[in-house]
Amino acid sequence: MDLDDFIKEHPIVTGYRFIIYGHPTEEEVSLLSKGLFVQLKSYELDVFLVIEIIDEESARAFDTYQGTSLSFVVASQDDYEELVKETILGGFKFLRFKGEYLGKQERNINV
Repeated sequence: MDLDDFIKEHPIVTGYRFIIYGHPTEEEVSLLSKGLFVQLKSYELDVFLVIEIIDEESARAFDTYQGTSLSFVVASQDDYEELVKETILGGFKFLRFKGEYLGKQERNINV
């Protein structure tokens, strides 16, 4: 399933975006996402992960730094911001990555 399919299936979503100033391995990204999925499972929420690599060219174009963008798209408009933020930032600290939370964005395609 790709992101478009996820959004079509779940018209109301909230995205939580993070940046890691480095390039985590597939195993490290898996550890971060599994930690969050376990936290959100009790709420019976569907979650989609979008990973974007920010290379040197993109970093220059957007006046930022190289790294990896992680966006967790949650099929809900409820506020899980603190839970998501604490879980992922705690994971960064555990894995010894410098990163930050960039914010959330809500989307309702029924409007």
